[in-house]
Amino acid sequence: MASISFTGSTSGMSDILSKLTTNEQTRLTSVKAQQTLYENRDKAFDTLKSALEKLNTAAEALTKASSINKTSVSSTNTAFTATTDSKATNGNYSVEVKTLATAQSLISGEFASNTAQQGSATENNTRTLTISQPGQDKPLEIKLTDNQTSLVGIRDAINKANGNVGASIIKVDDDTYYLSITAKDTGSDAKMTISVTGDDTLNSKLNYTSDTGAGSGAMTQQTAAQNASIKLNGMTIERQSNTISDAIDGVTLTLKSQTATNSSETLSIAIDIAPMKTAVQNYVDAYNALQTTIGTLTKYTEVDPGSDAQSTSNGVLLGNRTVRGIQTSLKTQISSAQSGMDISTLNEMGVKQNPKTGMLEIDSDKLTTALTDNSSQVLDFFVGDGKTTGYATQVTNYLDNVLDSSKGAIQTAKDSIAATLKTIKKTYDRTQQSIEDTIARYKAQFAQLDMLVSKMNSTSEYLATQLAALSKSS
Repeated sequence: MASISFTGSTSGMSDILSKLTTNEQTRLTSVKAQQTLYENRDKAFDTLKSALEKLNTAAEALTKASSINKTSVSSTNTAFTATTDSKATNGNYSVEVKTLATAQSLISGEFASNTAQQGSATENNTRTLTISQPGQDKPLEIKLTDNQTSLVGIRDAINKANGNVGASIIKVDDDTYYLSITAKDTGSDAKMTISVTGDDTLNSKLNYTSDTGAGSGAMTQQTAAQNASIKLNGMTIERQSNTISDAIDGVTLTLKSQTATNSSETLSIAIDIAPMKTAVQNYVDAYNALQTTIGTLTKYTEVDPGSDAQSTSNGVLLGNRTVRGIQTSLKTQISSAQSGMDISTLNEMGVKQNPKTGMLEIDSDKLTTALTDNSSQVLDFFVGDGKTTGYATQVTNYLDNVLDSSKGAIQTAKDSIAATLKTIKKTYDRTQQSIEDTIARYKAQFAQLDMLVSKMNSTSEYLATQLAALSKSS
């Protein structure tokens, strides 16, 4: 008679438990897929952020166009020197230096001592030395005590007042001294009128009144206040100083000497457009690289009609509103015109957008012409007022907001992803715990079943033995 037997854990239950465990772990598959998806989206926003930062760096360089847009003086001049800034443009100018600006200088009469008091004693121990100049809002008023009326005292008091004049003592010999007062600025606006109130004696020694000639009073004019005068391309220009920075846009002239009568020197200004062209090219390259990055992150691959599944090659940020918003805003800025500027769009200087690809393209000849002939207008277009106007200024303002580390669009998107990942992690942990609890329950049930099978096997063996014995006795 055949024996009765039961299959225990060692011959099948372990395999069943293993398969059950594997099956339970599939509950994590969708959770892991969601976790991977959002982790990839987070990495994608890091990639987008990097591309935006590069574009911002290139735009910031254009906001500093005044330091990029280089001009230089290509002529050799002797009557003057010239320096340029970004507002200067190519050109030649005829410059005749007619007069140099000079500062007025006055000298007192002769004094036998530089330390003897020159004023009268006063009841209140004070008098006021007043020096007026047309170019100063207020006269320089200096209080002098009875002990400050020597040439030394007056000189020190004037210099200590730190006004627009300076004083010095000229010593001819031990018995001959003069007080010299000189305007610190050149030109007619620095002409001096001097008086002393409260001390007629000192006033009689220091008073001076300016007029169209040499002036009058106790002091004598040594050097007249004179304005600088030049002929620029035939037009007479007069200024208070030998430094003239407002006659030619972007050019500062420093006058050194008069030119010969009716003769002039040629000032030649040249512009170096290479640095500016490089800055524009860098911006175009950064913008196009950003578009390539966005194209990769939002790529869509068509599937067969009726297919339920999307292509696995789709970009991880396909359809993302944040990415679409950034891309649209930057495209809008490219086509928008800067109000009130001679050059108002990128296209006018040779930078245009390809309507099919969305990429920027440069017409090198057109850009060269704009930078050569209209460099200051190009500067205005990019920089504007440096706050709210100017193409590059507006782009950097926008990108600074997008890239803000606390509330920018990129950080907001990453924060949202981080919050979702936390939720997914909790779901993962709960599911994992549920799986572990289920497997533990299976193990407990299988252990009990194993004990039951073991007992049944023992009973089976006993019965088999008894049946065998009965069979022999019969």
